[in-house]
Amino acid sequence: MQKTYFNGKIKQVLTIGICVLFIVVVFSSTLVKSEKKSSDQDLNWWSKRPNMFSIPFGNVGIGTMNPIAKLDVYGNIAINGVVIIDASGHWVGSPTGLVGPPGPKGIQGPKGEKGDKGDKGAKGDIGAQGLQGIQGLQGEQGLKGDKGDTGATSPQGIQGEQGPKGEQGLTGPQGPPGNSFIGFTQQTTNLFIPSVNESWFDIPGVILNFTLSTTKYVDFRAFGCSDAEGYIGFRFFIDGVGYGHPLYGELYIYPYERYMPWSLERIVSLQPGEHSVKLQVLHRGAFGFTCYAYDYLAVRMFVQAW
Repeated sequence: MQKTYFNGKIKQVLTIGICVLFIVVVFSSTLVKSEKKSSDQDLNWWSKRPNMFSIPFGNVGIGTMNPIAKLDVYGNIAINGVVIIDASGHWVGSPTGLVGPPGPKGIQGPKGEKGDKGDKGAKGDIGAQGLQGIQGLQGEQGLKGDKGDTGATSPQGIQGEQGPKGEQGLTGPQGPPGNSFIGFTQQTTNLFIPSVNESWFDIPGVILNFTLSTTKYVDFRAFGCSDAEGYIGFRFFIDGVGYGHPLYGELYIYPYERYMPWSLERIVSLQPGEHSVKLQVLHRGAFGFTCYAYDYLAVRMFVQAW
């Protein structure tokens, strides 16, 4: 509001100055004989050509020959020798009386455009703690964590007094039957087999007779050392049945060195009753073969059941 009043004062002073200058120009024109100029030249009111000119466009210049406004002053404006407006157009005179009483409040102007976003302000102080909120719903159970390390072993406590003897418990179910030994036997005498023979021979002494009360699996095992030249076959003969190939048996070997060890095993499911088993041998060679009963060569047989 004060700025508006100040601008009004400046306009008032300028108006007064223009009027004074106009009167001076008119008065001077009546005293000085004007030289007639062409319509496209400036008019000069003094013979000594002072810095005051008028051009056909109706502009008056002070201090300039080319005024661009109705009154164009190049220099300061003073009243009674005191500069009140400098050459830059700034008021430099006394401000006394320029600011009047405030006028009535004007009508609110239209809303301006949104300005640019300001810089982020400093972080404010932490406010007071609010009231505790309502407890939320229970979340889902998390994944099971890894097993922790085993803790240190605590010292053993003092042994307590012996408690009273408890009642005898019930008899548990019968467990599966264990292996039962049936028998063991070995060769008793030497056995000679002629050359190129296709017959099976019983090995003397290698025979067992036994009885089963229930159905069982019976494990037959035989082993020994061979001193023959040519092919030799071995087989179990159980309850009148020879096991393996009729011409080769269950084990068919060709000893590549003297006293070569061999072994044979057969597992058979047998029904309750009387049973018999023996070991038989077959020899194919150019010379006869003797199955010796020496301790380190004798044939042995072991039988067990479960």
